[in-house]
Amino acid sequence: MDPKSDEFEKAREKALSYILFKKRTGFEVRRKLERSGFEEAEINKVINHYLKLKYIDDEAFTEKFIDEWKRLKCESVNKLRLTLKKKGISNDLISKYIECTGNTVSGEFDRIKLCFIKKYGELGEFNKREFDDIKFKRKFYYYFGSRGFDIETIRRLVELIGVADQL
Repeated sequence: MDPKSDEFEKAREKALSYILFKKRTGFEVRRKLERSGFEEAEINKVINHYLKLKYIDDEAFTEKFIDEWKRLKCESVNKLRLTLKKKGISNDLISKYIECTGNTVSGEFDRIKLCFIKKYGELGEFNKREFDDIKFKRKFYYYFGSRGFDIETIRRLVELIGVADQL
């Protein structure tokens, strides 16, 4: 048996089990195979093999990822963009699909309002007395800041909920 084809089969099996666990980008599969010690030539063959079979499809991955993000994640569009870049998605592909998410100032504000409601309940039900506590205020800003929202968007949210911002 040819040792080269044996290496290809091992790499193919490794990639398949990785892809079947959950959808992956070509970059993620490549990185996994590199970390497993496979040669570049074998990795390229495996990637091309699964591209042809549509097991690796960055465009479909991006579309599905953004749809799930819209439904499940309390994060800004900037955080989404960064996450997709880390997964090896091209800037063009990211821009193509992010345009559909409402990447505007009002769109970001709508996202942060949804995140607020998810975390704290309806806007009118928020206990404003809690916000007087400096420790709570820091946690509040950190929570939304760590999800990629800029300080101006967070301040607009604070104004909306009727809390005098003193931070």
